[in-house]
This record gives sequence, structure tokens and C-alpha cells, in this order.
Amino acid sequence: MNTMNYQPRLARPYPVVSVNDRKFKVYGLFADPEKVACFPNEDELATHIGAMMGAPSGSADHGLGFAILHLALDGDYLLLSQWVDANMLQHRVYKCVVDNRKLTNVASLAETGIIACVWELEIMKFERDAWVRTMLNASPKAVRPGTDDVQAYLQSTFTGWV
Repeated sequence: MNTMNYQPRLARPYPVVSVNDRKFKVYGLFADPEKVACFPNEDELATHIGAMMGAPSGSADHGLGFAILHLALDGDYLLLSQWVDANMLQHRVYKCVVDNRKLTNVASLAETGIIACVWELEIMKFERDAWVRTMLNASPKAVRPGTDDVQAYLQSTFTGWV
């Protein structure tokens, strides 16, 4: 069980992962900043994200989203979020183990009802604001966002302490 003691955590962006015709912004979130060196590489992340996320399913699925890999005090967590329709976010949470820059023992937490912790929510809030700023307000009459809008979204990332 976690304590009722809030300590800021380091959040940093990593390169976008492209898999199954999707693009995911990737964030590392670290309870211990020394664990930055443990973060998996892009290929390792693409393998696991690709196994969990299929190709976009239709015109309402933008093929865009973000992933948060949280190396927390009580374990490691992988959160996958993808944008669908104009303004909806699909979200999945997994418990995992990050060891020697590899992801192992990935298991869904769907049955727990857990969505995110307070540190992850700060990144999710940033992503919500980035989606509104770059996609929803960029081309108000467009049905599909333009390439420039997509690039603006993918380049808008959070770095800092949460």
C-alpha cells in the first residue's frame, strides 16, 4: 500500500513509437530519477504496444495516442491511451516489470478499475490540453485533422516534475 505522502516525480518524453499504423507519444515517469537508465528502448516499447494495440479500426480512430511507462515505488505500470472520434480517449492500464531495459510480465489491470495515479493524471491532463490546442482548435471545420495538426500534436510533449 502506498503512503499518504506526495513527492514530485520526474516525467520526460521519449521518441514517438510508430506501430500498426499508429503513433504513440511515449513518456517515462520515475519515482526514482536514477531509474531513467532502466527505461526500455523504442523497439522494446513498440513490440509491447503493438501487441496490445491493433491497427486503427475506422475513420473515427485517429491512430494517435500516448503511452506512459511509470517506474513507481510499488511496481511498474504501462498506460496506453488512444484518441478516437473527435474527443474521446480509450485507455488501458497494465502492471509490468521493467528489468534490464526490458518489459516483462505485462498484465492488464482492467478488472481493478484503476485508471491512473495522481502523477500519471498530470501527464494525461497535459495530453488533453495538447489535443484540444493542436487538433480540436486547429481546423474546426475539418472532419479529419491535417498533417500539420498531427505533427503539432506529436511534437507537443511534457517534460518536468509532476
